[in-house]
Amino acid sequence: EGPEGNGANGKKIFIRNCQNCHSVAAGGKHAIGPNLQSVWGRKIATIKGFKFSAALGGHKGENWGAENLNQWLENPGGFAAGNSMAFAGVKSEAERKDL
Repeated sequence: EGPEGNGANGKKIFIRNCQNCHSVAAGGKHAIGPNLQSVWGRKIATIKGFKFSAALGGHKGENWGAENLNQWLENPGGFAAGNSMAFAGVKSEAERKDL
């Protein structure tokens, strides 16, 4: 189970920061970034049909859970230096929880 947050606000944050590159639709196609449907608990860098950067490949075997997602969303480059996502991160802890 994820951190408690405000889902309605999380949707707004996703629309503002993520939806240009990611889909969350069930069965949705990958875009610039992978589809994020059911990302919680998924093994990192393993979704079929998307080529992940070698930087994220270094986290294979780990799951997207509270700690990893929080670190990734706060500072993608700090979590996986050299990754291919052109996003500086969500600096607000409250917004990361909502997201």
